[in-house]
Amino acid sequence: SVSPVGVSHSYGFIGKRNLTHVVTNSNGCKDTQNITVYIGSNPSISMPAPGNTTQLCAPHSFSFNLSGFSANTPGTIYKIQSQDKGIDTIFQHPPPNVFNKTYSNNSCGFTTPNPYQNSYYLKITASNACGASTQTVEPIQISSKPKANFSISPDTAVCVNDTLTFTNTSIRGRNIISTSNACDTSGGVRWAITPST
Repeated sequence: SVSPVGVSHSYGFIGKRNLTHVVTNSNGCKDTQNITVYIGSNPSISMPAPGNTTQLCAPHSFSFNLSGFSANTPGTIYKIQSQDKGIDTIFQHPPPNVFNKTYSNNSCGFTTPNPYQNSYYLKITASNACGASTQTVEPIQISSKPKANFSISPDTAVCVNDTLTFTNTSIRGRNIISTSNACDTSGGVRWAITPST
């Protein structure tokens, strides 16, 4: 048998292409192999913090600017990850210039990589066959307002001079304290019954 002689080839493109490799012997028998060739480097991406990401109340919406991706090659994938029970968002190159995100839940109980307690982070990863680049925005601190509610007993017909019992069934709000990043659920309850008689 004769070992094949190495063949070199210079590519004049960047990005991903399909390469077909065909080997034919002296009897005319041939075999074909298809492989993917990628020419490039790890991609770039920028997602700066928009500012004013703490002491906010749910629901709250942000617009995150995306930039620095214009030189990335076709085939680059952009994945945006968030901790707030949302699913990952994936874009093919090019991504949008702005990514809009609404936080509907408070950030109590979450920790960012830095670590900021009771905070969310938002991370974008740009990846291709040569590697990846990542940018993270943190902390994103979202508080939630209380939800007032109560029950009445008895809850059917009531006669004059009967006693009614009102029971607080409200859900307390969750407030992120700026000085300690603690999650405070100690808010008070104030009753006001109108008319009083």
